[in-house]
Order: sequence, then C-alpha cells, then structure tokens
Amino acid sequence: MKNLKLSGVFCLIASCMMFSASQSQGAVGDNIIDKENFLRYTVLTEDGTTGTVEAGSSDWRYTTGDVIIPSSVTNKDEGTGITYTYRVTALRRSAFSGCINITKVVIPDSVTSIGESAFSSTRNLTTVEIPDSVTSIEPAAFYGARGLSSIKVPGSVTVIPFQLFWECYALTDVEIGNGVTTIEESAFYLCESLATLTIPASVTSIADRVFCYCKNLTSVYYEGDVPDAGTYIYSSAPETLVTYYPTGNASWKAEIKDGLWRSRTAAECTPGPQPSEITISCKTDGTNFIVSYTGTLYQSEDSVNWMEVPNATSPYQVKMGNKKLFFCAKGESGDIVPGENITISLPGNVAMEMIRIEPGTFMMGSPTDELGRYSFETQHGVILTKGYWLGKFEVTQAQYEAVMGKNPSNFKGADLPVERVSWYDATEFCKKLTEIEKEAGRLPDGYEYTLPTEAQWECACRAGTTTALNSGKNLSDAEECPEVDEVGWYKYNSDDKTHPVGQKQPNAWGLYDMHGNVFEWVLDRYAPFYPDSAIDPKGSDAPEGVSDSISKRVIRSGDWSVAPPLCRSAYRYSELPTAAGAGSYGFRVACHPAE
Repeated sequence: MKNLKLSGVFCLIASCMMFSASQSQGAVGDNIIDKENFLRYTVLTEDGTTGTVEAGSSDWRYTTGDVIIPSSVTNKDEGTGITYTYRVTALRRSAFSGCINITKVVIPDSVTSIGESAFSSTRNLTTVEIPDSVTSIEPAAFYGARGLSSIKVPGSVTVIPFQLFWECYALTDVEIGNGVTTIEESAFYLCESLATLTIPASVTSIADRVFCYCKNLTSVYYEGDVPDAGTYIYSSAPETLVTYYPTGNASWKAEIKDGLWRSRTAAECTPGPQPSEITISCKTDGTNFIVSYTGTLYQSEDSVNWMEVPNATSPYQVKMGNKKLFFCAKGESGDIVPGENITISLPGNVAMEMIRIEPGTFMMGSPTDELGRYSFETQHGVILTKGYWLGKFEVTQAQYEAVMGKNPSNFKGADLPVERVSWYDATEFCKKLTEIEKEAGRLPDGYEYTLPTEAQWECACRAGTTTALNSGKNLSDAEECPEVDEVGWYKYNSDDKTHPVGQKQPNAWGLYDMHGNVFEWVLDRYAPFYPDSAIDPKGSDAPEGVSDSISKRVIRSGDWSVAPPLCRSAYRYSELPTAAGAGSYGFRVACHPAE
C-alpha cells in the first residue's frame, strides 16, 4: 500500500452572491442583507460601481450550519437597474460572535483581515478555513470557541494576537505557518486538549502565559533559534511538559540551565529527512514537447487513467503531433518521511507496514492497585525525545522468510507471527533489513531498523493509556478475562496456538497484537529495576565479568499460552538472548536514527 503525492493538477474556484435591493448604491457604512443566509455586508469603500465590504452574521439566532462566505457580492438598484459589485475583504468585529449554531466557516481568499472577537462564543464551531490572503487577525477572534478542534494560522499572518484561542477547550490540531513572528500573551490560554505544538523558525517573540492552563500539553517543538520569550510562558502548564529544540543549536544551549528552559525540561530533537519536493514543468522547441520533473513521470490520454512512463529521465522529450497526452509527476511515500506511516516492500513483494510514533511523554509501569502487577513495575514518567516507527503487526513468517530465507516457527502460516526466534535472531533480521533498505536507497543516512527499546515498546503499546490494557480497560479477572479477549490471544481464547496477526482490536495508534499472541523481544538488557534516566531510557549494560550470551534481555507482550496478568501493558519478563521459546518468542521492528 503506497501513498502517492501528485504534482501538476490545479483548480481555481470563484464565488459570488447576488442580491436585489430597492436601495441605491450603498454609501460607506450602509448594509447589504442576505436574507436567505442571514449574512450582513457593510460597505467599506466605493468607487463607481465597485467597492469593498466586510462580512458577518445578520442575526446570530438564524446563522447556522456550514457558512461559506462568498468572495464578492452584487447589489442591484431596482430604481436605476444598475448592478454594483463589492469585494469581501474583511470579517468585521464580532462578525459571528455568539452564533452558537454554526459548525464550519470557509473564508474566501479575498479576505485580508479578521476582526476582534469575530468568532467568540461560537460553541459548536469546529473548523475554520483561513486562506493565505489573510494578513491580520485581531485579538480574541476565537475567544470561547469551545468546540473548535483544528485551525491553521497561515504564514501570511505575522502576529498571533492576545487571547486569540482563549478557552478553546477542544483545540487539538494547530498548525502555525512559517511567517508568524510573534505570539502574544494568553494566545492559547485554557486550551485544555492541546497536547503538542510546533513553533516555526520564523517566530522570534513569545509573550507570558501563552500556554497557561494547557493542562494536557506535553510537547512544544521549536524549529528555529530560541525566541525572546516571557519567563512564565508555561505558567500552570504540566510540569512534565518538554521543550524540544534543534540538535546542536547554540542559541538554545546558551539559554538552557540544568536541563531546563522556562522551568520545564528541554531536550534536543533531530528532525528526520524531509520529503523531496515533487515538481513538473514543460516547454516546446517547435518540434518536441519537453517535460522537466522530479519524482516519477506518468502519462495519460484522458487525464483519468495514468501509467508510468517506462525508463523516463528528466528532461523527457516527446515529438509533437495530433495525439493528445497529459503528464504528471508523482512521488511515492515508501521512503522514510517524518510524521507519516510507511510501508516497506520486502523481497518477493512482501509488505511490512510501520506506524509513526511521535516524541512525547508517558507514564511507564503500573499503579500499585493494578490487578496482577509485579513490584518491579514501578510507575514513573518517561520522556522520548525522538520519533520512531514501529511495526503495525508482529513480524510475520512471510516477512521473516523474505529477509532471512528460512522459517523457524512451530505453528506454520504466512500471516502467523514468526516464533521460536532468539534475541540474536531478531537483531540479525533488523540488521539485514537495514542493509536491504539502504541498498535500495529507501533508508536515509543515519537511520536503521532495530528492535524497539523497552520504553519505546511500552509507549507505543499504551497509545496514551495508563490502564492495564491499551483499550483503556483494566482486568476484571486474572484468568478468563473478557477485556483481554477484545485485544489479544491468550490462554483462554487461543486454542493453544498462535493466530494470524491483526485479527483483534488495535490500539488508538493503529498497532495490533500488543497483548498476547507471541512474546516480543525488545532491545534492552534486563534489570529488576528501571534505568535511572527518564529521558530516552535504555537498559543497563552487561554486569562486569558476565558474558553477553548470559546477560538476559527484556521480553514483552505475553503470548497465546499465558494468563491475563502476563499480557498487561506494563508486564516485563527476562530471558537469555539465545532462548527461542517453544512457539512463543517473536518480535516487531522499529526504525529510528542510529545512535
């Protein structure tokens, strides 16, 4: 399964609303009413039969549902028959304030400014589309828009103003465009659902209390130099919040004291390789049609059915004639691209799907009252400063055989998890997979496939939960347990064998079989206590004088033969790296920057 990025297709849509009115041409300050959609346009400027207007609701009680604001309106004077055309350039102060029944607003690219409190107290508004034409947003424009869940502030806006998103309780998805330079005081005050945010390199100034009472904020990523920031920008934000900054950035290193910046942990973050831009352009020399492109060139005779141009290189030439041809360039996301799930094509066209796991914080271990817990599962906070990918499924027998050329499993089946695999076998698989992908040019320099660390495994397994199972549920029984039935194969539902991967309920991040089916090796050496470091922890070194082969490794997940307590998210077990289990030991693959 491959996601394709397409370049070379464009669409332009214009909109206009026409009204008929008994009034003459609107003087500056006059209103034009759209009675059907309950919108009011106020004339800002006039020049003959043209002018500009600002838009807003004409009656908050009746402006409902999805609101699509036109880019221009026309008004016909019934007395003279003259039609006047006005371009919509602004949303006025309190334009839709208190419109509790609107759900979505689409702003046209004719608009350049959004007035103060334009969408305040719009409690059912979930989405607003702001075009790049907007250069100014006034304070408190979204104050109290408690249902607003996603927003993009384009880079054409230089200032995120005072109290812009105050009390936007549901806001989870915020994109700040590169071009914004200033974030004013209390801009994200009480955005209780906001968990992560990226600050582009263009931002140079952040005022106090910007993130005050963002109680679920765990990560803020800064892409540029350290900004001029208020001492209390994180006031009343979680103590576990982590500031991430570019690896090796001198301006940040000069500001950080004892690992802290503005009273919160600061950690380096190395961005992954960026996807290459897909481009296409064309010209003629009178005889040939010449296409210059990046990516993969496709052609079509009807612009619907496309096929790859075999052996094409840029620039590609085709003789001009009577035959009509269309060209486009596509890029495949089979390469490693940060922030995206990926699919690896193994030898023999066997696919392996990987889920992207973002950096962040989580609670590792189990609470003292969790049914079936062990004393060595002490609950503690962990910070992972680097993103990584993890196998969507346990490695299958088809995948293992494609890379290793053999199948050691007891229970045979292409889509069954591979088992009877030692820790050494699992790490050798990862090493060979790294070599294959590097040779194919799909794995960027500095990346490798490996086993996940114990912390990476548990973070991915939990997917934000703190319960015994990643479904958000705890065990109701230590033997036959309906909660485990939902998410994994274990002693009481497995019929004493493994099962094809992906048949049980996935966790919130799309990972399957993190509970049961087969135990999963992780990278760490085992110790009856967690590593001292809470930042990117990795297991202890081999004890002095102890050979590697008898230094036990950690194994996770539980398997088809064990009771519910051994399938919990926090359960950890130790085994010799040479042990392969009797149909019980498997693994899943991680991918991340090499140490």
